[in-house]
Amino acid sequence: MTVAVAHNFKGYDRLLILQMLHKHSLAQPEVIMNGGKAMTITVGTVKFIDSLNFLPMASRDMPKTFGLQELKKGYFPHHFNRPENEEYVGSYPPDTDYDPDGMSVSEREWYEQHRHDVFDFRQEILAYCKSDVDVLRRCCGVFREIFLMDTGIDPFVKSLTLASACSHVLRTHYLKKDTLVVIPQVLMQESKPGRDWHRFQPRQQSNKAL
Repeated sequence: MTVAVAHNFKGYDRLLILQMLHKHSLAQPEVIMNGGKAMTITVGTVKFIDSLNFLPMASRDMPKTFGLQELKKGYFPHHFNRPENEEYVGSYPPDTDYDPDGMSVSEREWYEQHRHDVFDFRQEILAYCKSDVDVLRRCCGVFREIFLMDTGIDPFVKSLTLASACSHVLRTHYLKKDTLVVIPQVLMQESKPGRDWHRFQPRQQSNKAL
């Protein structure tokens, strides 16, 4: 099984995968949904998962989290990424194309320092994509290595979320054999004699008062 990892797969990348499968009439995928979002897509021996389900943070914050200070995601004007701009070479796009409402103080300072530089769309998007993939690859690799070293379980192969990976660790290393992990709801409901007793108690107290 080959596991392909994408950050925010269920919110964005899964659409590209499904469109490609539909366009080329490839094998019907196995999809596990959570509401309107795909948690995973499996095609043959390839499984796509969302790293955001394991590392709930922006990808730009990953290098600092895992101590990989030499990595840097960089910035790209996503709103400027349109077909008519593919050959663009000129001054930097306006800050509105960088989603200013989502920019931190340091990101705004970076833009002010570079706004008068030359922006080559083809070079910039290639550099950004390479950096983005490298950040995700190395940070997910560190996370997987730590999880494997501590638990002996590969989180990306066995699970779809961090919670399910932790549950797998619990079942594998800590629960005794033949232990119920989740108590059936029917066993958690109070019995009929118990409900009858609760209804009887107020009546008994009323009779005593009389």
